[in-house]
Amino acid sequence: MRILIAYGTSEGQTRKITKTIAARMRELGRDADLFDTASLENIHVGSYDKVIVAGSVHQQRHQESVEVFVMANLAELQKRPTLFLSVSLSAAFPDGMLAGC
Repeated sequence: MRILIAYGTSEGQTRKITKTIAARMRELGRDADLFDTASLENIHVGSYDKVIVAGSVHQQRHQESVEVFVMANLAELQKRPTLFLSVSLSAAFPDGMLAGC
């Protein structure tokens, strides 16, 4: 089973999370590939069985590269099991605000 883990990151936390997910998938005997949506590489989503898309939220939006990746590959993503993982530090605080801000 081939799994694509496509991610966008601003400060590196989402990359760390997806690297951990990929490592765990490999421990379970899955073929997991990481793909940074900000890279200029082309990726063929259709060659994967499942897809995880991960992005962090900043000012109520995900990275533009994640949005572009999803829109460009929407037809292929709809053909296979796909999980969207949203990473947000502000969701951990009341009203989305850090204490003292």
